Amino acid sequence: MTDPADRPVITALLHNIRSLWNVGSMFRTADGAGIDHIYLTGYTATPEHPKMTKTALGAEQAVAWTSWRDGVELARGLREAGCRLWALELGEGAEPLFAVGG
Repeated sequence: MTDPADRPVITALLHNIRSLWNVGSMFRTADGAGIDHIYLTGYTATPEHPKMTKTALGAEQAVAWTSWRDGVELARGLREAGCRLWALELGEGAEPLFAVGG
């Protein structure tokens, strides 16, 4: 079994997510998947919004988060700090998540 201290730090950047339900769901998913930090950028709601906390079901207290205005600026800064960036998007030309090598 691998020592948990040896695992990589995983963060998520949620940019311009309009749906409070989706943001709350991402907090629950992050909590279950062991994601360490969520950056909420653009107009994505933060846990300070009462309807978002209702859908997060307490996971917003278990996962660290930061609100940041400019998602592109943040992504550039994370890349410059040595973070590997992966993007999830539904759209024409998108590759299936599990087809992308790591």
